[in-house]
Amino acid sequence: MSYDGYYAVCNPLRYKLIMSGPVCRNLVLACWIMGFFPNLISTFKIANLKFCDRNIQHFFCDSSPLMQLSCQNTNTLQTLNFFTASSIVLFLFAFTLGSYVRIIMTISTIPSFNGKFKAFSTCASHLAVVLISFGTVVLYMFAQEPAQI
Repeated sequence: MSYDGYYAVCNPLRYKLIMSGPVCRNLVLACWIMGFFPNLISTFKIANLKFCDRNIQHFFCDSSPLMQLSCQNTNTLQTLNFFTASSIVLFLFAFTLGSYVRIIMTISTIPSFNGKFKAFSTCASHLAVVLISFGTVVLYMFAQEPAQI
């Protein structure tokens, strides 16, 4: 969304050319890959854990409760999960922040107030969602006790 907003505001006349069907498909594919592949290592490691009880009372597979049920030491696996999630969040935050910095720089060069208002209102809803999402992630990360990280 930030990439789309960047081209909508910074290159409005070339937007249709740049944001073509293949580009949109590649962006969606990149989102799927970034959501799937970084978690494969920890998923395989969790699948190979030894559990004390054969009766696991979970109807969903969240990694934290499964690691708590394990008889093995899962500190390295918890650390791996934390750093994988942190690196993904930091990369996405940096990419989004960079896009919005460029958008704000472009909006500041628009001479009329109405033009600035229209350009900013194009991205305002996405910016609000980004701030809420990343704000929640940051608050959650700082609310964790060091032993759980």
